[in-house]
Amino acid sequence: MGSLFQSERMCQAQLFLQSEAAYNCLAELGELGMVQFRDLNENISAFQRKYVNDVRKCDEMERKLRYVEKEVKAAEITITEGQGYIPSPLPRELIDLEATFEKIESELREVNQNREVLQRNYLELTEHNHVLCNTDGFFVEADEIYHQEQDSDTGGASGSYKRFSNESDIESAANVQSATTLGFMAGAIHRERIHAFEQMLWRICRGNVFIRYSEILMPLSDPHTGDEVHKYVFIVFYQGEQIGIRIRKVCEGFRATLYTCPPKKADRAAMAEGVSNRLSDLTLERSGSTLPSIIDIVPTTSELPTFNRTNKFTSGFQEMVDAYGVANYREVNPAPFTIITFPFLFAVMFGDSGHGLLMTLFAAALVFGERRLLSKKHDNEMFSIVFGGRYIILLMGLFSIYTGFLYNDTFSKSMNIFGSEWNACAMNYSHDLLQENITLQLDPKYAFTGSPYPFGMDPIWQVAENKLNFLNPFKMRLSIILGICHMFFGVSLSLVNHINRDPTGIPAAFIPQVLFLGLLFGYLVFLIFIKWFRFDSLLTETAPNLIETYIGMFLMQNIDNPVFEKASTQNAVQICILVIALICIPWMLFMKPVIKSFTKRNPTYLQGRRVQEDEVVEIVMSEDEAGEGAAYGRREDSIGNSSLEKDGNLSSDNSVSAEPISNTRGGGGGHGGGEKEDSLGEQLVLQAIHTIEFCLGCISNTASYLRLWALSLAHAELSEVLWTMVMQNGIGLVTLYPDKQSPMTVVWLIVGGFAMFSVFAFWAALTIGILLLMEGLSAFLHALRLHWVEFQNKFYTGEGYLFQPFSFKKIVEQEE
Repeated sequence: MGSLFQSERMCQAQLFLQSEAAYNCLAELGELGMVQFRDLNENISAFQRKYVNDVRKCDEMERKLRYVEKEVKAAEITITEGQGYIPSPLPRELIDLEATFEKIESELREVNQNREVLQRNYLELTEHNHVLCNTDGFFVEADEIYHQEQDSDTGGASGSYKRFSNESDIESAANVQSATTLGFMAGAIHRERIHAFEQMLWRICRGNVFIRYSEILMPLSDPHTGDEVHKYVFIVFYQGEQIGIRIRKVCEGFRATLYTCPPKKADRAAMAEGVSNRLSDLTLERSGSTLPSIIDIVPTTSELPTFNRTNKFTSGFQEMVDAYGVANYREVNPAPFTIITFPFLFAVMFGDSGHGLLMTLFAAALVFGERRLLSKKHDNEMFSIVFGGRYIILLMGLFSIYTGFLYNDTFSKSMNIFGSEWNACAMNYSHDLLQENITLQLDPKYAFTGSPYPFGMDPIWQVAENKLNFLNPFKMRLSIILGICHMFFGVSLSLVNHINRDPTGIPAAFIPQVLFLGLLFGYLVFLIFIKWFRFDSLLTETAPNLIETYIGMFLMQNIDNPVFEKASTQNAVQICILVIALICIPWMLFMKPVIKSFTKRNPTYLQGRRVQEDEVVEIVMSEDEAGEGAAYGRREDSIGNSSLEKDGNLSSDNSVSAEPISNTRGGGGGHGGGEKEDSLGEQLVLQAIHTIEFCLGCISNTASYLRLWALSLAHAELSEVLWTMVMQNGIGLVTLYPDKQSPMTVVWLIVGGFAMFSVFAFWAALTIGILLLMEGLSAFLHALRLHWVEFQNKFYTGEGYLFQPFSFKKIVEQEE
């Protein structure tokens, strides 16, 4: 399963280091930022630790640097900020830095010279290695070209060459001192100079040369500037000593580096092997150690840290989930599901397309301007919180627009887009009666066409006096349906946790919980849909009361007005539901403790808990960090033994085994201390608490979802009151101007225009301040509570701890 739904896989390991290589290894781990360290000596004070002197030394150097910075700023000298991230220094460089603060010029020059020599040697060895590896192909190619030359004297540039039958003839000819001696030079040159170099050789030697070159694919590092350079390996065949002198001068002019290359293939292979060995030794010297470091994967029963990969879109939702509690290792992550469910439940309580549009525009401004806002450092904590949740606000606004169209509510007003399905003319009311300001009743038998409004609520309910009598039951039932589906989805996600962490929980907890919740409360959802399908507007008076029906099921009462077609069928179904639900309670209470008690006494279980073999992995720093040299991998046999392979050959001499470590966070220092086995009585008490919590929680959580109905009603009514008391009354006052023939009409229109602007500004301020900010924050908190309490407690423990890798980059960011 992807890392979005579960945390990344972790392992606990022991790292065995040589003392002189410890700093380099930790520095490399700090650059990677992928390893979290556990303190196995928490009881030891900071002043008693082994590396306290090194830490003090670093603090002292930092104090000196702050002093130097202070003096430089006092002299009004501009300090340019470094470009990019600066890696950690090497141990030798750290010592040299300490001395540099006392004698800056001499010590720093010495350090730079040593580093330059080391890199120059490494660069020369690398180039020499490529020269030796590529010359074999050049010799074969030269042999093929010489075979194509004709025996006749053409008078051209190649007429003085002798034809060779094979490569051994070329090697023999290179050692023969005669008039027809064939020599060659091999080296490396910059990629930008290779074509001019070839042309210059051709002109200086008048065509009496044969040159071939090949590109070094891996970029090299310039020892002077540290920049990446691309070079070519070349070989030049020539005839005569004078031409050789000219070629050498041309190589010096183009700053090409010449390297020794034996004419015989066996000698070249031997020299290449020696250069490779020297490169390996040089790499170990650069790390400060002559022995490889070893990392050992340690079996552990303790809880590993949790790491979920996020991006700028999902980080806000992940932080919202982590605020409740960090997921346990490999526990199902609620964040990807919260991306959809959280803004949707918020929009159910905040259903107004006009308010949702304003929220969407505000969030879109933050999203499109995020680069500019990120480049500026803001000290306002409230703005930082809002900016961090910009994608959450964006989705909340979009979902609010959607539910606003469902409710047909835009700033408390409905839009008659498709035309109402209610027709007052069908009631045979007279035109004069309809013009009067009176309340009329529409009989659905005559006024309703029988077809529902195509999308959302019919706009006729906006002007109906019994609007609340219609919307309240509808939104209440909708809240119950959404709540039960949301909880059932949470229980379904617990199956993944049982599979990954405790498979015995599937028959002992998951199945009875699904039956209990699905039968008792899923049956209520089923009754709601059956009533909606069976009883239309013409059968409203004969429709049963679902609350009385549901209560009567628990009281085992006979049904007088069934929702089903037959009362006997409904009675039988309800009795079966009650019996199965009652069986699920002792099922959840006793099965899990009994299974655990049985497995503990089973010899197979005890044998399975023993660690047979440790998994060992060696990390060998060979060649350089660019990836040259031998590649090491791990091979596991059928019984789990692990060893290292190099170039396909098994090597078991360097394996290191370690005893399993069972440590817990913050306790025991990580040495010993296994899991504490609970007795059967303790497990029964614990399981009884979980069972009671789940059964009662299903009832209380279902009632808690009624807040969706309450907040939706409150938001709609408050929006309507604000429109009626401010905008409607304001518009009524402004439109009361005198007769059009009056000379005060123009003055009244000007005054009315200013008054209308003031009324609208007042209404807009109240809308933003009360409905968007206060009501929006209220709906946000209620939606957050529904996810934390009602949804996540069905499958989410949230007792883990975050993976906090040792990273220099994060340390610098926190300091800044």
